[in-house]
Amino acid sequence: MNSIKVQKENRIALASSQQTNASNPSKSVWVEASAGTGKTKVLSDRVLRLLLSGVQPAKILCLTYTKAAAVEMNTRISGRLSRWAIIDDEKLIKELSQLLGNNPLNTEIMAQARKLFAVLLDTPGGMKIQTIHSFCQEILKRFPIEAKISPYFEVMDDRSAKEALQDIKNSILQKIEKEPASSAAKSLSFITKNISEFTFPKLMNSLTNNRNKIAKLLANYASIKDLIQETASRLGICEDDTIDSLILDFVSKIDRESLKSLLCAMYEGSDTDKKKAIVLDAFLTSANPAFLYDEYRRVFLTAKSEPYAKIITNKVIKIYPEGEE
Repeated sequence: MNSIKVQKENRIALASSQQTNASNPSKSVWVEASAGTGKTKVLSDRVLRLLLSGVQPAKILCLTYTKAAAVEMNTRISGRLSRWAIIDDEKLIKELSQLLGNNPLNTEIMAQARKLFAVLLDTPGGMKIQTIHSFCQEILKRFPIEAKISPYFEVMDDRSAKEALQDIKNSILQKIEKEPASSAAKSLSFITKNISEFTFPKLMNSLTNNRNKIAKLLANYASIKDLIQETASRLGICEDDTIDSLILDFVSKIDRESLKSLLCAMYEGSDTDKKKAIVLDAFLTSANPAFLYDEYRRVFLTAKSEPYAKIITNKVIKIYPEGEE
């Protein structure tokens, strides 16, 4: 029992020592730790130690990812400073010793700690503890011309953004309805034939969320047609290809002799092997094997178009070792 207690005390001491080192503002530090292990405490301690060293609150900038974290930081720092202003010397010495580690205390540091809360209250606008987003927004407002945006821009909230996007979607759909022969109408017709009404909103949201990537992609090509041609070229297809023409091309390139050797071996295998062999046999002897493409495909791939874990049994592999490949 004593051993466990000692281990616990040692770990607490180690953690405290590491946090003290990380909170030293004279060092550049990256902290990586799990939730609830003290990252916010370390950042708060760094700010407090900066203030104790004489840095003005207006010159300190803390950036967080969420508004909740910014509020938490502000609450912790102002709470500690207000406490230092009123607690007795003994408690203040104890708290400052824990914060500064082995650094010696003197009357100047204690006096500085006592007046920091008043200094913070007198700082115009308070100390800057804000989210990354609000910081970027502030920079953009200072340099709108350089950022190529309107000087009087406003950031939409989530609700306004959703409403604006919905209005845009409605406008596009209305335009397509009035111009049924347009490329947009043809594209929508293709989409609605291939996805359900439940998937359509997800697709539209995906396009919206990735609009910057799409815009960057389109900027590399003179037109949509050029992009389609490049995509088709990389996929090894032509824009005029159809499912039937691609199936015929695929069938014409099958190694029929290897397939014959495989199905002969499969006739000697398990019942499942034999069933697959019958399908392959019918495919090879058919006058138009493209009509049997779906059956042929299911010999090798699952309904989700994924390869089977094992297409043929070990017995077939022994008869025709190349069959597995």
